[in-house]
Amino acid sequence: EIDVDWDDNGEGDFDHYRLERADNASFTGASSFTTTSSDYADSGLTPGEEYHYRVFAVDAGGNESSASGSDSAVATDLPPAAPTGLGATPGAGEGEIDVDWDDNTEPDFDHYRLERADNASFTGASSFTTTSSDYADSGLTPGQTYHYRAFAVDAGGNESTASGSDSAVATDLPPAAPTGLTLVPGPGEGEIEVSWDANSEADIDRYRLERDTDGGFGPGSDPFEQPATHFADSGLTPGEEYFYRVIAIDAGGNWSAPSTVESAIALDLAPAAPSGLTAVPGAGEGEIDVDWDDSTEGDFDHYRLERADNPSFTGASSFTTASSDYADSGLTPGEEYHYRVFAVDGGGNESGASDADSAIATDAAPAAPTGLMAEEGTGEGEILLTWNASMEFDLDRYVLERDTSDVFGAGTTSFETTDESYLDSGLDTGVAYYYRLFAVDVGGNQSAPSDTVDLTLEGTDVPEDLVAAVSFIRPNPFADRASIAYSVPAGGAHVTLRIYDIRGRLVRTLVDDQSTGGVYEAVWHGRDSGGREVASGIYFCRAEVGEVSEIRKLVLIR
Repeated sequence: EIDVDWDDNGEGDFDHYRLERADNASFTGASSFTTTSSDYADSGLTPGEEYHYRVFAVDAGGNESSASGSDSAVATDLPPAAPTGLGATPGAGEGEIDVDWDDNTEPDFDHYRLERADNASFTGASSFTTTSSDYADSGLTPGQTYHYRAFAVDAGGNESTASGSDSAVATDLPPAAPTGLTLVPGPGEGEIEVSWDANSEADIDRYRLERDTDGGFGPGSDPFEQPATHFADSGLTPGEEYFYRVIAIDAGGNWSAPSTVESAIALDLAPAAPSGLTAVPGAGEGEIDVDWDDSTEGDFDHYRLERADNPSFTGASSFTTASSDYADSGLTPGEEYHYRVFAVDGGGNESGASDADSAIATDAAPAAPTGLMAEEGTGEGEILLTWNASMEFDLDRYVLERDTSDVFGAGTTSFETTDESYLDSGLDTGVAYYYRLFAVDVGGNQSAPSDTVDLTLEGTDVPEDLVAAVSFIRPNPFADRASIAYSVPAGGAHVTLRIYDIRGRLVRTLVDDQSTGGVYEAVWHGRDSGGREVASGIYFCRAEVGEVSEIRKLVLIR
């Protein structure tokens, strides 16, 4: 508005005034208003704009005076009224608040200025300009309270006072289910590498990764929570399948739906090659003790030990053991053997070979022969020596020593035989002869001597105190037939003569009868009780004469 005033006109025939208004001093395009009073309240003007005025007096005859002097003024420009009806509510999207208020009605209204703050005092408030009476505020921290108030601003830049304020909590939606879950076997034993795409929500706080062994994700499933989108899962059972899903959790504690379920097999590497392998001769005949460091693999199952007679392990034999040592036996005494070991895990994966080592199988001297007996032979000047068969599997021969003194000095005579008997001949009657026996193995190791026996030839009659004995087995080894000579005391006795194989199984009974005193001979043709030829090998003849028993070894070679 602009108020215009001038002095009254005193003409007797005055009728009215014509007031001109223009936005320029030349009054080009001026507007006219008629009034009978000497003032005028001009309204509806553009606030803040300058307007020019001049006035003319008109009498009753229609005669119009010249123009008065002109004047100008700026139309009043008041601040707009404060906006009303402001309300704030959580928006539809994550981190959004919708603000709305009533429209301002000022004709020179230009825009609104909206203030937002995290406190009711609006300290440190942010401002937004809008021409509409609503505003969708976004990008806020979900779950946080925000305060709002609005100001109206007119075209002249006049700003209203603040509207009433209101507040709302920014919408905090659960995160979207994570995507891109990927599983690959890890670089280490029992590992799986898990990764997924990062969620785009601004308030993501962490992820919950769940692992299960059957995909059901029941109460027994294993959870892991972390902010990263990668997890190296370790300590798993190698070769076993594991199932995973991931859940996003925002700062407000809202959980997303779970991702899709994926599975992978935990890496099952072959064990490391065993170390520290050593081989040393064992304590027993034909033995080697092998030892190595324990495997530390979590899924270790057993070792596979290889033995060969050559460093290339051509034609090697294998043995399985759960312990890190092995007592190898039944070897050829004095022969060198090579060893290497492999570790095998629960999935059947086998390591590379350990370093190899070798040792010579223990070649102990045979035990001293037992059961050495001397008796008169069937011929003049003969003494029949018999003894128990040596159980040494690498036995090569026996050495029988004879002397006329139990000192076995310079006059000692030696005989070598592979049999368990020896017929010494050309002897003199009435002379005491002393005998002792040694066992010698294929490595040349000689046993300690047997007990010494002695005999003085006095004739060939059967004495009353003759001890039962197998006199000899000839030939031995044999191919077709072996003659077995045995003696029975003068009083007679029940005699059994049986052949057994190396496993102790009865092959054939040669004699099972009551016999009078004397020297006898039985023949075995290398056949079993059914008349079938038996295979080449070592056999044992067991003689039982009354309460006395004796075992001799036979070797059949076909």
